[in-house]
Amino acid sequence: KPTIVSTITDLVAAPSSGSQLSVFKDENDTFHFHHTAESRAVPKNARENTNAAEDPSQWQPKHIILCPTSLPDRDQTPLFDLSSYFETLSSARKALGCRDAPDTWGIGEALLYGEVVTSTQTMLDKNPRFLSRLPSPFVSLASYQLAGRGRGSNIWLSPSGCLQF
Repeated sequence: KPTIVSTITDLVAAPSSGSQLSVFKDENDTFHFHHTAESRAVPKNARENTNAAEDPSQWQPKHIILCPTSLPDRDQTPLFDLSSYFETLSSARKALGCRDAPDTWGIGEALLYGEVVTSTQTMLDKNPRFLSRLPSPFVSLASYQLAGRGRGSNIWLSPSGCLQF
């Protein structure tokens, strides 16, 4: 849905326009936003970065690629097939009779995907300004979590290829 990305970027960038959003600094992380056309090298550079601190919570900055009109090429997200994800989600929503309004979205349609993150939950919890500007429903997914959190002080480990709750 073309309005999802612009709605979210407008909320995050407020009071400025979402089209001007390039950097958002919060308590724990700095988020850099890249439009699809300028983002080709971002995943490649992140994969090749060998200067990362040993403590994943110190990895800076976080890069977010905005895809308002089309999904990134498969080579940009080799560990997660976004096309298949959205096709499957659409089929499931149709089978369940979920309404499809152009200016609203259902769970799973607004997605923040990271190939490797410390923790999807920590990334949001430790950045309260960023989290408070994100609309509901909103889903954060990662192929790998290096410091996943469970309930209380438990760690969260998921084998590769598994979606676990």
